[in-house]
Amino acid sequence: MTVLAIDLKQPILYYKSGEFSAEAGWKHKKMFHDEDFEIIFCLENQLSLLIDGQPIHLKCNDCLILPPETMIEGAQLSTSPVRFYWLHFYGKWQTIDPESAQLKALKKAFMQHEEMNDSSLCLLPRLFAIKEPNFFIVLINQLLNVTNSHYYSSKMADTLTQAILIELCNQYLTSTTHSEEHDSKIQQIADWIRANMSAELTIQEISDHFEVSQDYLSRQFKKEFGQNLRDYLINLKISVAKVLLIQTTLPIKVISELAYYVDEKYFTRMFKKRTGLTPNRYRKAYSGTHQNNPYIDPKLPIPQSVEKLLQPKPNKRP
Repeated sequence: MTVLAIDLKQPILYYKSGEFSAEAGWKHKKMFHDEDFEIIFCLENQLSLLIDGQPIHLKCNDCLILPPETMIEGAQLSTSPVRFYWLHFYGKWQTIDPESAQLKALKKAFMQHEEMNDSSLCLLPRLFAIKEPNFFIVLINQLLNVTNSHYYSSKMADTLTQAILIELCNQYLTSTTHSEEHDSKIQQIADWIRANMSAELTIQEISDHFEVSQDYLSRQFKKEFGQNLRDYLINLKISVAKVLLIQTTLPIKVISELAYYVDEKYFTRMFKKRTGLTPNRYRKAYSGTHQNNPYIDPKLPIPQSVEKLLQPKPNKRP
């Protein structure tokens, strides 16, 4: 499958976006993309589509990039509720062979943390899974907030669209440049942390579980994620809190508990240290975003009592 190369040196122009949800029995209407791109990011269950007549089934955290001159329609009626973000934009682009020397050089430079000569190109496959979706979700909610608020310049939406493209490209390059041996160790540990995250989880407990030293873990996490294990744990918690703050109206105390902080005051101090804003101010900064579908990384479990408060509401897609 070819890789789309969007030129970031040329204008990226925002068109429209939203967050969509529907109950079982919904089917995507037939639409033709003339000169615009569309990004579809699946939030829940499975989204079945026909793209130029070819069936594609999106699972949770799958991201689909539709280039211009593409036909999209539903493949079948949904058997369960569906939820997804959608974003349309315009940009200059070309296709690149995934086995080309150009793309291999870019991946090598990215893996070795070297400056990339073609960093102005946003490289995206048509379909891939996002392993770390929380920052993408924050960015697209920033965009939704801006487009639902009054700004003196449309460049704000254009700039955020470009930031979303850069984040998606970063996710794609990250997912394709790690060796299998590296994934089998550090990624396994990262997945275990997500599955066993709690307020009591410590670095010592993690190192003991995997029978490796804390120094080794810190070095490997720095190499894999660009941050040591302590910062990885903190940022993981803050990332959870950000998503809940912008997509729910839950009290700060409840959000601090869901973000694995026992002490609400300590959570507030840590959140401000990492973001520059208190949780309340951070939430108010996104007051223009329609709070339609609460979402959090499914790998981070939420208590069932709280899940009942996070029921999605249907929203029409234009």
